[in-house]
Amino acid sequence: PAKTIISFKSNQNISGFSIFDIYGKKIKENYIIKSEEQIDVSDLSNGIYLIQIFTQKKIFNKKLIITHEIP
Repeated sequence: PAKTIISFKSNQNISGFSIFDIYGKKIKENYIIKSEEQIDVSDLSNGIYLIQIFTQKKIFNKKLIITHEIP
């Protein structure tokens, strides 16, 4: 589970990512060209999301769980 930042790295350049809620609504996206990326997810509510990471050759789909600590 993530709290504030998620990081990912690839041996191919990452051309972008999209984050979707469980209903399929696009919440965040960014287009980048590098092999490593950090995403601030502190503005997302607790829950389950889908993240798509785009490289030049593939699209990777991963489940993303956000769990902020409740004081």
